[in-house]
Amino acid sequence: MNKCFYPLFSWLEQLSQKASTCIAGWLARSEKIRLKNYLINYFIQNFDVDMQEAVETDPFAYKSFNAFFTRALRPDARQIESLPGGIVSPVDGTLSAFGTIQENKLIQAKHIDYQLSTLLDSHKIATQYQGGKFITVYLAPTDYHRIHMPITAQLTSMRYVPGRLYPVKPQTVESVPDVFALNERLICHFQSQHGNFVMVLIGAQLVSGIETVWHGPVSANKPTSWDYSQQSIILEQGREMGRFNFGSTIILCLPSNSEFTSYVKPQKTVTLGKGLAQFTSETP
Repeated sequence: MNKCFYPLFSWLEQLSQKASTCIAGWLARSEKIRLKNYLINYFIQNFDVDMQEAVETDPFAYKSFNAFFTRALRPDARQIESLPGGIVSPVDGTLSAFGTIQENKLIQAKHIDYQLSTLLDSHKIATQYQGGKFITVYLAPTDYHRIHMPITAQLTSMRYVPGRLYPVKPQTVESVPDVFALNERLICHFQSQHGNFVMVLIGAQLVSGIETVWHGPVSANKPTSWDYSQQSIILEQGREMGRFNFGSTIILCLPSNSEFTSYVKPQKTVTLGKGLAQFTSETP
């Protein structure tokens, strides 16, 4: 690999948030063979990529870098833990923060917290999760980037909130207050037989798009809400629900009738399907 190309992603990060994300999106979706093969080869040479987990093991068979980056895994590549009322990790990543939601606050990093009502863009909804649990999982660029259901549930609504595109790598999270509440995000509300929960998909610099299986790519220039309560969209535990087109973060908010499993520890590397929490009773 020609070392003069090594700073590619670092160079993109130095540009303005929207400009770098726009360029990254164009590069990622390009189907020009030489360009997409160069990007794929660059990524494989500089990051730890296990192609044997993928359905398509030939990296250059993908029509674009984005198709390679969001590649599907073999059905047996991840095991979904079965536990009554169990809530499994929806992604591969790192547990960057977790805890109890108290006084409308979530922990972002050491000595930094932020408001749940700001994250969810709703004071009313935030009150439903007081005393509940939150789990923040950071997806590095090398992680599997499809998002799956933590438990079988019905989609009730979705809200897109525009915002900044700060990087969400650990250095930024530890230095920029309210970064998750400042960044653009997609807020997905679900109802399970044990209670409601929220999955927040955080956009970030170089994240050239967030997608869901029921809506496709989500983009807007203003807050946009969708009501799915009458459509009976039920997604089974472990089923794909969306994807990021570059590294980002998932925040899972659970009601008060939930508790963490012993697997949940600070900065622990997690894989899709690992049990993170469990409902302790029916709807609170």
